[in-house]
Amino acid sequence: MRPIEFCACSLYDAPSTRVLTVRIYVPIDRIAPDLQHAIVAIEDRRFYEHHGFDMTGVARATLVNIQRGRIEEVRARSRSNW
Repeated sequence: MRPIEFCACSLYDAPSTRVLTVRIYVPIDRIAPDLQHAIVAIEDRRFYEHHGFDMTGVARATLVNIQRGRIEEVRARSRSNW
């Protein structure tokens, strides 16, 4: 079973200097279905309507980027930034 990221904690030595990140991975089948649904609901309330590719979200982000003249809307909640 493919593991998913369950928890990520970071340690900082100054307001913006991250010195350590600890991630705990667990198999998805060890996470209660209710918690899986809660995470999906928090991350993307329309997920079950678009199944991962949200054209409305893409259009909104594109419009914001055009209006501001720079790339501002990039997958803001990307877990790779933790």
